[in-house]
Amino acid sequence: MTKIILFLLVGLLGLPSLIEAHGRLTSPNPRPYTYSGGPNAPTYTCSGPAFGTSRTSMRCHDVTAFSTSITSVAAGSSLRVAWNFEAPHPGDCSIWLSYDDNKQAPEKWIKLKDIPGCLAADGLNPPTNGAVDVLIPANLPPCEHCVLRWEWYAVQQVSNVEFYVNCADIKITGGNPQCSKPVHTTSISGIDHLLKNHHANAPQPVSGCPFYNAYNGGYDKKRTRGPLEWKPECGSTTNTGTNTNTNTNTNTGNTNTNTNTGNTNTGNTNTNTGNTNNNNNNNNNNNNNANTNNGGKQVSQQCLAAIQNVVKNCQ
Repeated sequence: MTKIILFLLVGLLGLPSLIEAHGRLTSPNPRPYTYSGGPNAPTYTCSGPAFGTSRTSMRCHDVTAFSTSITSVAAGSSLRVAWNFEAPHPGDCSIWLSYDDNKQAPEKWIKLKDIPGCLAADGLNPPTNGAVDVLIPANLPPCEHCVLRWEWYAVQQVSNVEFYVNCADIKITGGNPQCSKPVHTTSISGIDHLLKNHHANAPQPVSGCPFYNAYNGGYDKKRTRGPLEWKPECGSTTNTGTNTNTNTNTNTGNTNTNTNTGNTNTGNTNTNTGNTNNNNNNNNNNNNNANTNNGGKQVSQQCLAAIQNVVKNCQ
């Protein structure tokens, strides 16, 4: 009997896909997963790759890219990203994007969105079916084949965090062709990108794992593991202020002031060129009378000639 019990225990331990299958991306259309453990299985634990995955499986769970089923999304619009939890454990989710030339297992990523608690208000009980609208920045360049990545780490075991990853292949239309590909903020292979909290003055993990104890007040809505959300680098410079150009015409005593208030300049270069007013002394002849700027009084030609003779005789 003892041998039978041991045999059954060993058999159960040999079925990790039935024990640890927990969650997956459902939309946009994820890459199909057919390897050991199934699409709901963790990709990594704190101990390393799980279910026979590779050392770089945190990129896209070792799943082959779609060649035909690619979701199209317009830059400047929102993309609905949804997931399902078989076992809704506490943890955090995040959404990533890659323009990497390596479509099978992209290394270079930017983070589009942090989702602390995976939509759990208390950090403990995330909904079984979760979804968020993720903004695809308007100033991204168009992309025929980019890769969207959903990541979830579950802290239910506290001592050995489980990491889940799924990817979807997308096409970005529109956008700003003047902007170059975003400079990646993160290189992903294993879980090293998650072993630091980048928020200012945030507590850092002592040893990387465990991340935090969700059952002991460790949940923080403001926390993000790994890099912060990416901010657009192209076409995002905004200069707002008041530019005042004052031009004084000393011949007439008139002052012209041009004020531009609340100018917003979108682009990489903000050039403000002041206005220059050149006023020449114009002699207006009215009935042979010259208007001379002398406190606003008119002086006749005869008086002028007399004054000039006096000055000449005094020399």
